[in-house]
Amino acid sequence: GENFYKKATLVLLFFLSFYYTASASTYYVSPDGNDLSGNGSIGKSWFTLNKAWSVITAGDSIYMRGGTYSYTKQILTGKNGKPDNMIRILAYPGEIPILKKSGSYASTGWPRSIVRISGNYIHIKGLEICYNPQENIDVYYGIIITNGHNNICEMLNVHHNGGTGISIEYNSTGNLILNCDSHHNSDPLSSDKYGNADGIGFSHIPAGNI
Repeated sequence: GENFYKKATLVLLFFLSFYYTASASTYYVSPDGNDLSGNGSIGKSWFTLNKAWSVITAGDSIYMRGGTYSYTKQILTGKNGKPDNMIRILAYPGEIPILKKSGSYASTGWPRSIVRISGNYIHIKGLEICYNPQENIDVYYGIIITNGHNNICEMLNVHHNGGTGISIEYNSTGNLILNCDSHHNSDPLSSDKYGNADGIGFSHIPAGNI
């Protein structure tokens, strides 16, 4: 009767929910990982977020092991999570991943950030992003979100970058900055010395967007 169909529907919804949760993947990166020989497992981790991003899908998680990463630009674009299945980039429990700039960004084009995110429903938590100082008059960022919606930056420590620590720009709405520290970011080489320095910046956002 009616009760049977209700119970059957609930059981089906439970198994569908379990399937989608169980099918989510977890990947690992570490300072001694290798993008070529690794497979993203905890024992054979990758090195870059760029590599992990190439395989990530909604609901997946990337755990970053503790230690220092000397990175070229990490460009995390073209992927989206979902409201109930966010993409997560997380510090491995009890460890602190420290992301620093490797080499020069002066000729690599805008934005000159260690991490750039352009996507929706992405949760990044527990990372230290630092030491991307100015090389010329342009602003150098720690992390920047461009054209991204409903993302979460949580418990980030962003410091000693050449202008703005955390920046949200262009067509971006509904982003949350939660319990983050952004400090010692400065732009001494700007024509207006220190005039573009921000801990957290919002710029180029159309009127009406929040």
